[in-house]
Amino acid sequence: RGDALEPSSLQGVFADARAVVLTAGSPPLPFVDFDLQRRLNGPTNVEPMRAAVSAGVERLVLVNASMPAWLDHVAGGYAQGKRDAAAAMAEFVDGRPGAYAAILKPPAIYGTRHERTPLGMLPIPLGLVMAPISAAMRVLHGPTAALRSAAPYAFEGVLLPPVSVDSVASAAIYHALDAESACGVVTEEDALALLKF
Repeated sequence: RGDALEPSSLQGVFADARAVVLTAGSPPLPFVDFDLQRRLNGPTNVEPMRAAVSAGVERLVLVNASMPAWLDHVAGGYAQGKRDAAAAMAEFVDGRPGAYAAILKPPAIYGTRHERTPLGMLPIPLGLVMAPISAAMRVLHGPTAALRSAAPYAFEGVLLPPVSVDSVASAAIYHALDAESACGVVTEEDALALLKF
């Protein structure tokens, strides 16, 4: 166990690790305090990255997000935190021969969410709604790509198929263990690439 905002608490956790997958963050809640959202999505990933460098970790995978430009006006702290974390990935590989970094950028992730209730844990199978939406978005790839191209400010990062948590996990494992290293380069996987996992 460790505290994502206290890199020293992660030294023992990362001591023998070859790869680390970072998934810390909060959802993009509208009009929530800028500094809080930035801290929850930026430093909670950046500080573990620094601890990973100190521990000699060779491979780093960040589960980030695909974001529309207008998100800055609705959940600016979230968007800035995600950008801070992505920028830190370049620092992870900079000047470290053999270091590998990948950023996974799903637009939305679905799976079964478990909510605590007075009667115990309640499973909420988000895939019942999100999987058909994802399938429809893949079928409509041509028209949605045209809309994203025609009006990127409005539609880029939005009109993309949601990705299952299983696909995101498979992509994270692939990049943590199997992907060929491109030294000094940060690999990015968008929604369409993630759907192949």
